Amino acid sequence: MWTPGDPEGVLIVAPAPGRELAERSSSGTRVRLFWRQGTRQLWVEVQEADDRVLAIPAEPEQALDVFHHPYAYAGPSRLELSTESLTDV
Repeated sequence: MWTPGDPEGVLIVAPAPGRELAERSSSGTRVRLFWRQGTRQLWVEVQEADDRVLAIPAEPEQALDVFHHPYAYAGPSRLELSTESLTDV
């Protein structure tokens, strides 16, 4: 499971569902901010117009910035999912 400060910045899907905190859409792209209840784990999911989904881990202090500017944070720490959301697992 991903934890804040993890040098690899890898988010591994865990069975506990996330709680959606925010959602916005623009030009066919849907951006959602999630929090795994009872933890400090947050991530932003970006569902692109072609149905690809990116999951981007977010530190609690930066979660809203990641939500508003996800592609700025979508470097090597992102997890690309084919067409399913982390919350669908």
